Amino acid sequence: MNLTGFALITCSDRPPESLTWFKRLIKFLKQYIRKTDNELFGSIQVIDIGNGLAVHFVTLPYSREELLKFEAVRARKALIPFIDYLARNSISKFIFSKYLYDISAFADFKESKSGFTVFSALMTHVIDEIYTKNGIDINSLDIVVIPGESQPGLFTVLKQLMYNAKYLAVISDDSWVSAKADEIFTETGLSIMVTTDFKSVLKNADLIINLGRIPDTIRGIRIKPTAVILNYGDQNSFKHFYEGILIRGITVRLPAGLQHKLGKLVCESFSSIQLAETIICLKLNLNNGMLPGSDESGMLDKIREEFIRGGYNIDGLIGRHTTLTKEEMKAKLKKIIK
Repeated sequence: MNLTGFALITCSDRPPESLTWFKRLIKFLKQYIRKTDNELFGSIQVIDIGNGLAVHFVTLPYSREELLKFEAVRARKALIPFIDYLARNSISKFIFSKYLYDISAFADFKESKSGFTVFSALMTHVIDEIYTKNGIDINSLDIVVIPGESQPGLFTVLKQLMYNAKYLAVISDDSWVSAKADEIFTETGLSIMVTTDFKSVLKNADLIINLGRIPDTIRGIRIKPTAVILNYGDQNSFKHFYEGILIRGITVRLPAGLQHKLGKLVCESFSSIQLAETIICLKLNLNNGMLPGSDESGMLDKIREEFIRGGYNIDGLIGRHTTLTKEEMKAKLKKIIK
């Protein structure tokens, strides 16, 4: 049976080899000899993780130290056998290990999944982790949404919130937003304030959901120290907030069975949320981030359902500079926890 696969690529953990002039000559000549995959790479392992999916774990024959010293052309050349391997095995998705993130020459090779889609799909679960599990009723929160350029993206967020929120505002001057707010009121009875006044509406917000970019002309925004900012938009927007608790991502705990199949080295070397997103999207047969014949909201619903059904869990919240554990998040919210 042919397995649908994706690839994981990392560097060798061996120290750089010290070569004599003779060994350098032999190494130079060897590059013109046809090699097998195992000779081209430091190692290659195909892992069957079930559900018709396989992981191709590829190790380059270079250490991180060697790759950092490579000039851009040479570093890209080091990836040519890997790109050929992907093509020969009909693999279109791959992830770099954390040891290759800052190899600038690899920046042109875009990874398949960043983890952002799972973070977006789990928005209400992230809110539950922050508030509900700490004994704070979401209905008591003043929630403010800052839209981005995507109207479907905003509607997806409002759809997730409209049955859970009681006080909801959207900062916008778009008539489409006002029309959607009227539709939601008719359907649910939830009244959504639509306003253009950034500073006044954010001043009393308990939860700010940013989907876009806050204009540079708006500075010195004062918000509650306990206000949570879920940032799904421009990563530089948090510079406008001098207070509050910024959350710009999550960490994920993989199911125990999947961790066992992948092995300790893979789990330690790769982002768990990237692994989760790639596996979930392949299992759901996502095409370029969308379910065939479905809209954005439908895609996120399916991903959220598979995340729960598959036994994945939110493990931590990525803040301004560090990842916050659930205990650390609770400590930050202690002023409003009765």
